[in-house]
Formats: sequence, structure tokens, C-alpha cells
Amino acid sequence: MQVLSRLFDRRRRFDDISVSIQEHIRERAEELIDEGVARDEAERAARREFGNVTLAQERSREMWNGPRWNLFWQTSNSLFVD
Repeated sequence: MQVLSRLFDRRRRFDDISVSIQEHIRERAEELIDEGVARDEAERAARREFGNVTLAQERSREMWNGPRWNLFWQTSNSLFVD
């Protein structure tokens, strides 16, 4: 059961990363809107300023798990994919 617990805890941390990134982008968009930028443009600008979301997620995961664990995780997942 400890393995499952760690797996779900890890997944929760990864979800937390995604939520945190989206909150950051949303907050920046709101700042731009408060400055008078139209909502559509503010959302685009906030995403553009933040940069590559996928890359940020991957880097955050690497910092938490280290490159070896990330490689192990990717390799072990490929064993279960059709």
C-alpha cells in the first residue's frame, strides 16, 4: 500500500504544479486587465510572458524527482502503454 500512496502523492504534486502555473498566469492576466488591457489580450500576454508551460512543468518535476527518477518513471510507464 505504501507504493500506491507514494504514487498518488506524486500525482497530486504534479497536479499541484499545473494548478500553480495556471493560477500564476491567471493572476498576471488579472493584473493586465486592471491596467486596462482587454481580457483576450491580457490572457494571451500572460501566457506569452510565462512561456512554455510544459517545459516549466517538466523542470519542476525534475527538481523534485531528479533526472534519474523522471527517466525511470517515463520508462516504466512505457511498459504499460499499448
